[in-house]
Amino acid sequence: MKSNSIKIPRRWKVLRRGGILLVCFFGILALLDHWLPYALLSHHNRSVDLQLRPRGEQIKITAADGTVTQGWLLPAPTTPLEVLPRGNAREGDDVTQAAIKAALATAPPPTTLILLHGLGANRQDYLDFALALQEGAVAQGIPLSIAAMDLRGHGESQGTYFTYGYHEAQDITALIDELEVQHRRSLPVGMPSQYAILGISVGGAVATIATAQDDRIAALITIGTFADLAATAETQTELLPDFWRDRVLRRAEAIAQFDIAKAAPTHSMAQVQVPVLIAHGEIDGYIPFTNAEQLYAVAKEPKWLYSILDADHADMISTGGETLQREILQFLQGAIAPQASAGIAP
Repeated sequence: MKSNSIKIPRRWKVLRRGGILLVCFFGILALLDHWLPYALLSHHNRSVDLQLRPRGEQIKITAADGTVTQGWLLPAPTTPLEVLPRGNAREGDDVTQAAIKAALATAPPPTTLILLHGLGANRQDYLDFALALQEGAVAQGIPLSIAAMDLRGHGESQGTYFTYGYHEAQDITALIDELEVQHRRSLPVGMPSQYAILGISVGGAVATIATAQDDRIAALITIGTFADLAATAETQTELLPDFWRDRVLRRAEAIAQFDIAKAAPTHSMAQVQVPVLIAHGEIDGYIPFTNAEQLYAVAKEPKWLYSILDADHADMISTGGETLQREILQFLQGAIAPQASAGIAP
């Protein structure tokens, strides 16, 4: 008995399989095209271990756009300044002013260092680093408090998209606003409070933009920070065609409503008016040392460029160790101490 089945020519089978492969190929491309902008703006978020309770307090800050960021405020140990009259003393009290001036003549003003982590990290990752810096500051007589914050979309902070400092800078302004309120309650009338900011990797981009925008920040430190986001994206996605990479960047800008050119640290670094320390891993293969040189080139004096010997991007802090910590504290002493008499009437 003859079969009634129709025999499909071999070439049609090949064409059908080729068609399926083409559909799959273009489907994957479409998925990548949709996913890549979000990959630039959103990152794996690791929660902070809430059982970890360092000496200090949990702080929540609400920015102008309503985004809430969280962190730890690690207060400086007790200093001789704490015996002076508090904020309820009268502004014009000559005794109070004389005591403040006498204290400031022999000690740096209370300083808060704002510490910002890198991409995909959170404040917990650099807690040991923060505590070591604080311990070193105490040994040098610097009353250093540290505000270790989770960036937007990281740790316990809110935020759907991360814009490399473009929107995150307002979180730093809101943080300083809150710290100013606290300082008015706890410091003697007329005594200035100083702020410095340290950003690691992409945290340095946020720190640079914030410093350019907020003149209350007296010193800026970046560690392993890229110079330009678009150029870094090009370096790290060499296999992606230029037209596609440009499309991804433009779509990311539209999705998160930010300007990649203005988020470039070189753009903001040129506007920074305070002392700057730019540290970078000597053998950084992820963000090459040339990025630090570009930032240094556009920064205004006084500025310092520090190479962390034998350090790659992932181990900058651990490899830098006590030597890096000493470099940071020495920089802070020079940047903060000369401003000790700021705000005190002669």
